[in-house]
Amino acid sequence: MSDNVLKYFGLQPITDEGIQAVIYGPSVPTTATERLQQWLALLPPTIRKLIDDAGKQKRPFLPPDATPEMMTAPNDKISSMNQMEVLYRCIDLAIKARDFKMAACIAFTVDRASYWSGTSKPLLQVVEFIKEKCPEVSIAPQIQVRKARLLKDEGDLHGAIQVLNQVLIRPQGNPGEWRYADEDQYVTTKAEVIKIKGNIMHNLGMMKEAVEPLLQSIQLFASLGEPDDKGIASCLGLLTRCIGKLSLNDYEQVRQRFPKDFESHHPCHQSYLTGIEAVRYIQNIHESLYRSKHQLDADVSLLKYAILRPSVQEEYKLFQTVLKEMKSCLSAHKTISALRSLEQFHEFVRALFMISLTLSLTPIQQDRDLAEYLQQLSMELYLHLCSHQVAGQAAQLDHTSRTVKIMNLSLTILDLPELEGKVEEKESMDRQQNGEKAKREDGFQKEKDGFLGGASSQKGGISQEGGGSQEGGKSQERGASQGRMGSQGGGASLKLGGDKAQELDGDRSLTKQGMCSLERQHEWTEPEASHCKPNEAETIPPCLGRAETEPSMGSSFSTHNPEDTDILRATDESVPKTRRRKETPLKAWTYSFQQERTSLGNEETTQGCYTYPQMTPRRVGDLKKQWQVYKHKCVGLPVDPAFFSSPVPCKSAQDLDEASSPPTGKDLLVNLSEPYVNQTIESRESTGQRKQITKENNLVDQDATTKSSETSEYVHSVFLHPHDIPNQPMRSEDDRKKRQLNENTDVPELQPLVDLSRTTLTDSLVEMDLGESITTDDPAEYLSNWRPPLPQPESHADKLRRSFLLTYNPATGDWTAQSTLVYIGKKLDLAEGKRGHCRDAYHVQFLHQDEPRGRYVGKRYRSSRHHSVTRYMQDVVCQMMAGHYVLKFNEALQNYKRDIQVQFLPAAHLQLLTPDGRLEDCINVEPYLHGDFIKLTNNLAFSNKREHRGEELATALTHFSFCESQGTLMIVDIQGWLGSEDSGVIYLTDPQFHTSGMEKFSPYDHQEKGMDKFWLEVHPVCNDMCKAVGLSRPDQSISE
Repeated sequence: MSDNVLKYFGLQPITDEGIQAVIYGPSVPTTATERLQQWLALLPPTIRKLIDDAGKQKRPFLPPDATPEMMTAPNDKISSMNQMEVLYRCIDLAIKARDFKMAACIAFTVDRASYWSGTSKPLLQVVEFIKEKCPEVSIAPQIQVRKARLLKDEGDLHGAIQVLNQVLIRPQGNPGEWRYADEDQYVTTKAEVIKIKGNIMHNLGMMKEAVEPLLQSIQLFASLGEPDDKGIASCLGLLTRCIGKLSLNDYEQVRQRFPKDFESHHPCHQSYLTGIEAVRYIQNIHESLYRSKHQLDADVSLLKYAILRPSVQEEYKLFQTVLKEMKSCLSAHKTISALRSLEQFHEFVRALFMISLTLSLTPIQQDRDLAEYLQQLSMELYLHLCSHQVAGQAAQLDHTSRTVKIMNLSLTILDLPELEGKVEEKESMDRQQNGEKAKREDGFQKEKDGFLGGASSQKGGISQEGGGSQEGGKSQERGASQGRMGSQGGGASLKLGGDKAQELDGDRSLTKQGMCSLERQHEWTEPEASHCKPNEAETIPPCLGRAETEPSMGSSFSTHNPEDTDILRATDESVPKTRRRKETPLKAWTYSFQQERTSLGNEETTQGCYTYPQMTPRRVGDLKKQWQVYKHKCVGLPVDPAFFSSPVPCKSAQDLDEASSPPTGKDLLVNLSEPYVNQTIESRESTGQRKQITKENNLVDQDATTKSSETSEYVHSVFLHPHDIPNQPMRSEDDRKKRQLNENTDVPELQPLVDLSRTTLTDSLVEMDLGESITTDDPAEYLSNWRPPLPQPESHADKLRRSFLLTYNPATGDWTAQSTLVYIGKKLDLAEGKRGHCRDAYHVQFLHQDEPRGRYVGKRYRSSRHHSVTRYMQDVVCQMMAGHYVLKFNEALQNYKRDIQVQFLPAAHLQLLTPDGRLEDCINVEPYLHGDFIKLTNNLAFSNKREHRGEELATALTHFSFCESQGTLMIVDIQGWLGSEDSGVIYLTDPQFHTSGMEKFSPYDHQEKGMDKFWLEVHPVCNDMCKAVGLSRPDQSISE
C-alpha cells in the first residue's frame, strides 16, 4: 500500500540510513502513526498551521500567501527534499495509519503547488481513494474545483461544468460534506466557480460573453470581509485577454453595458490597463508565475496599441515601455528550480519570444538583428519544453546545463541578472541522455505519421489546386452516419473513483514517472469531412523538410555547411537556384522586412516563395505602408487575408508565373460574415425578391426571422472581395486622420532599444555556439552577420516551426494573425474505421495557445486535392460563422424546458514556415475534447434518428439559422459531442453551410437545392424545440 502511493508521485521509500537518522533519530518507530508525527515535525510552522486549519475547516481555499514557492522550497532539515515531497510522504504515512482525515488535510495543503508543478492528477486520484475508503471525510471545495480545472485542461468540458455545478450546491448537513463556517466562505467558492466558467468561455473564443461572469466574480471576491486580492487578480488577468481580442464594435458594446468598469476608448489600451491592475493586486503575493503572466498579457495588448499609434515617435515611446516591462517578466523568474514548473517555464519562453517580436518591429536595424538571435534562443527553449511533454517524462522539467546556459544568455543580453542555482553536470548528462532516448523513440515516427519528413522544404506542401474537389452539378454528399464514435484526441478522462481507487489499494506496479504520466487510452474519431471521398488515394507527401548538414553538439539544430552555397538544397534540379548565401544572408524571422523589401525590387523571385498581391509594385509601392502592414501581421491585429490565402506557394519556376497572375474565383477566400449576410439581405430587399413567412409569437426577433427568398435561383449575388480592407479596423477614426497627416513626416533618428556596447557580450555569444557569424569583438556586428542553425534531420527540432496563427471574427469578417511557434506531435493512433475519410489528426502545441496545459488537435488533409491554404481558411470561416449563429440560438433557448446550450469549438489556422519565412505547410487546430463523437446530420438528407435529443437540436439549429439570416443561409452537417445528461452544453465541430443569394460558400454548399432537401426530407415537420423557440417555416416549398 505504501509503495503504491509513493509511486503515484514518482517517489521511492527512504532507505538511506543517514536520512532516516535525521528524521527518526537512533531508531525507526514501529507504527505508521509515530512515523507520520516525525515527518510532520520536519515541516516549518507555517505549513503545519495550514494543515491544522484544514482540519478545522477554517477556509475552503488556501490563503494567498500559501504559494507554490513555499511548498517547493528545500526542507530545512533534509536539504535534498523540498517541502512538497515531505508532504507527499506524509500523505502516504497518513493513509497507512488509516488517518484519512489527516491525509485529506495534507492533500488540501499541497494542492496548489501540485497544480503548479503538474502533479495534480495523482494527487486527485489519491483524494478519491481517501473518499472511497472513508466517505465521512470532508473534501475542501478547492480540491473539487481543482478537479474541474483538470477536466477543463484535458478537454472534458462536460465533466468540468458538472463538477462546478455540484460544488455550488449548498450542504445539507450530510456526513462528508464541507461545512462553510460563514457566508463569506460560500461566496468565495461561488466566485471561484463563476471565474472558471468565464475561463471556459474564453477558451471557446466567446470573449464578449466571458466579460460578464468575470466581472461578477470580481464583485464577489471584492465583497468579502477581507477581499480576495488573488481571486480579483486572476479574474482581471482573464479580462485582460478577453478585452484585448475584442473588435472596436464589440468593445464599445461591452463598454456601454459596463461603463464604470472600462474607461479607455480602445480595447487594446483598456486591456493593458486591466492587466496592470491585475499585477497591482497580486504584487504583495510572492507568486512570480501569475505576476509575470498578467504583466506579459498587458504588454502584448500595449504592443498592439503601439503599432496603431499615428506617429513613429509615439510608437517608439510605447515600445520602450513594452520592452522594459517584458524584461521584468523574465526577471520575475529568479531560480532554476522555479523554472522546473511547466507553466512557469512556458511563461519564460513566451516572454522571451515576445521580446524578440517587439525588437523585430522597431525601425532600428540593430534591434531587428538582435530579434533574430533571441527568437532562436526561444525556439531552443520551447523545443525543450515540447520534447519533455512528448516524451511523457516527470511532471516537472529536468533542465540540462545547455538549457540553463540559454536562459542565462538571454538574461545577459537583456542586461538582467542570471538565474540562481545550478544543474550538476553528472545529473545534467543523465537527464540529457534519457531525454535524447525518448526523443529518438518519438522522432523516428515521422515517416510513419506522414506529416514530417519525406519531401524537402523547398517543395512546399500546398497544392496549386484551390477550390472544389468534385465537379459542379455532382451531388457532394457528406458521408453517412458514423453512429456513435470514439472520443476526440484519445486522451484521458479524469475518472477518479472506482477502478483507480481499487488499483491504488492493490499491488499493481506503476511506472517510474508516477501517476502523473499515466493516461487511459480512449479512441478518438476524426469528424468526417463532407468534401472527401473514402476511396481517395491521392495523398500529399510529407512536407516539413530536413536539413542535410551535420548537427552541432548539444543542440537539436544544425549549423550551416560553409561549402553549401544555397540556403536550402532544392530537390528539383530544374528549379533555378537564385539565392546564394554570400549575396543574401539567411534571416530566420517570419516574413522579415528585408525579404519583403527585396521582393519589391527583384525581377528574379525566390524559388518556392509567395507572390503577395499587396507586396507588388502595382498594389503597394510605399515601403512605409508595407512595413506597417507587416507589423499588423505579427501581433494579432486584423490583416488582409490575401497575404496568407492567395495565391498558393509555388513549387517550380513555371508555377511562379501562374502565381503572379490575378487570383481566380476558386482561389478566393469567401469571408462569410455578419456584414456580408446583412448586405445580401439588403440587396435582396432592394430588388423586392423575397417570400412571405407566416409570423408567430416567438423568442426570436420577428423582423430578423420572417423573410426569405422567393425562388431557388440567384436573385442577386453580392460578393464582398475579401482582400480589400481599406483601413485597419482596430484604428480609430481620429488616429487614422493623424496618421495621414504624419505620412510624409521624416522619422527622427532613434537609439536602439537594447544596448549592445558591452564587450564581454560577444564572448558569451561565441561560447553558446549557436549558428554562425564572423569573428569580431563588436556584438552588433556579430549579430548583423549571424545566421541561425537548421533543424537536424530525424530530431524534435524538425517538428518545431515558426508559424502564423490566424483567427477569424465572423461578426466583423476580420482575420487576425500572430507570429508564434508550433510543435507538431504524433498522429493520433486511431483504430481502423475510426479515422476520418480525408484528414489526419495530430497532437499540436503552440506557444500562444490559451491554456499552456491545454490539449489541442491539429487536422490536416491527406489529399493534395484538398490541401490548399484557401480550403483550410474556409473551414475556419465555416466553423466560426456557425459559432456566431449558435450564440443567438442559445439566447433563444433561454425559456426552453431543458437547460441546454450549444457551442462550436473555436478553430484557428496555423501556417508553418521555413527558416527563411516561406510557407511550408498548414494545419487547422481546435481544442481537444473528450467524449463520444456523434454524427447528427449531414449536408444532404441524412439525420440520426437514433439520437433523438441530438437530432432534434440539430434540425432546430439549422431551422433557426435559416430564420435568423432571413433565408440567406442554413447551418448543416452537424456533429459533435453530447453530454450524458439531458441538459448541459453540446459541443459541435466541422459544420457546412447552404446559402442563397450570395457567392457560393464552398463546393459542399448546395445552396437552395440543399435547403429544399432539408425542408422536404430532413425536417418536414417542426419539433418541440422549433415550436418552443417560435421558428417559422417558408409558406411554400422551394423545390419547384
